[in-house]
Amino acid sequence: GNSDVRRGMACGLSRVLIMPIKVVADESLHIDTAYNLSNKMMGISQNQDGTIKMRADDYETSLSNEGIDDEYYEYYYGLFNDGLKDSSMIDTPCEPYDAPQYQYIASAIGITIGRLLHLNTVLTFSLGRLFNMLLFIAMIYFCIKKIPFGKMIVMLIALLPMTLQQMASFSYDSFIIPA
Repeated sequence: GNSDVRRGMACGLSRVLIMPIKVVADESLHIDTAYNLSNKMMGISQNQDGTIKMRADDYETSLSNEGIDDEYYEYYYGLFNDGLKDSSMIDTPCEPYDAPQYQYIASAIGITIGRLLHLNTVLTFSLGRLFNMLLFIAMIYFCIKKIPFGKMIVMLIALLPMTLQQMASFSYDSFIIPA
């Protein structure tokens, strides 16, 4: 019921906040794809060569998946307080992943809201993760509500560490797993 949804949100939110952006495998590629869809939502056209335009701060971010230690965590959490420095749109060499765009709709909405509110990169990308997580929780909730048996199995799969890690990232697996 509602307590399960609250537990799912607590687990997911803790993952969204604990895992630094881009630390999940292939997350940069998924971010680029969601960003491309966000551009479409905002009426920003893709470059002729298929590459993506991004805010300068979002592209030039120092976020990484290497050297994750206590010092990096301290640096990363300090970024939550930084303001947006350069929101000008620049051409990047980034290309969207060749996957159905609807799988990135939730994270693209989060990125779009962050951009419209002029949030910094970490907050904008965290919103993308948060919206991806909320979609996952909603889909799992309705799946459990709808199926006549096996509800506990679906819940256990949803709470596996790898599943939680995927749903709290930009991965399209958060859309595929409950489907």
